[in-house]
Amino acid sequence: KYDKFRDIILVEENIVRMPTTMGLVGIAIQNKMTMSFPEGVEDPRYSLEVDNFSQILNYKNVLISPVFNAQGDLLAVIQLVNKTHSDKVNEHDLHDLKVVTPALQGVIEFCNKSLDVTQIAAGLTMFMEVKKKNQ
Repeated sequence: KYDKFRDIILVEENIVRMPTTMGLVGIAIQNKMTMSFPEGVEDPRYSLEVDNFSQILNYKNVLISPVFNAQGDLLAVIQLVNKTHSDKVNEHDLHDLKVVTPALQGVIEFCNKSLDVTQIAAGLTMFMEVKKKNQ
């Protein structure tokens, strides 16, 4: 999840902080577009800390797509690493990811709203239990 105030990406419970300008991921975020990096680790802009956070062995090529909401806020970044059955990504692969990204935006936004509702409901439940206990 993107923290706009601090300009960092937060990754689940482990909270990994990194500037959104680092590495291949940062380039895609700054350009606000789905991008292909066929050279992977050989690309001089590649950053081990950002681009290979999952520590994938033999990182060869990658497609990266930032996912933004309607207000232009960064929701997520999709990385597709190491195309199977071929050594190179192509324009068709890039097109396919561009087509899928808006659907993923909708899923992410729905999940975020569902999580917010769940957290509010849990908070209200705890409040009611404490109130009942104190009566």
